[in-house]
Amino acid sequence: MTPILTQMGHLSLLQKALGPDVTEEVITLIHSVTGGVFRSVDMMIPRLLELRQRNEKKLADGSVKMQDLVNTAASRLMI
Repeated sequence: MTPILTQMGHLSLLQKALGPDVTEEVITLIHSVTGGVFRSVDMMIPRLLELRQRNEKKLADGSVKMQDLVNTAASRLMI
């Protein structure tokens, strides 16, 4: 049986991994694209951290949004 995370499970896991600045909108998007499957979220976090680091300046100036990075990270998952 595949462990499924609740919205609160996502919140605590993602705040620990991505920091307290992760928004509820981003958490909802991650929950939606992963279906709440823990393994998918767990595999997505390193990719999301890498994308956030690579796009730090674009995030700061607003040309890229965190939601764009979530969608890119999700596209690499085999769900």
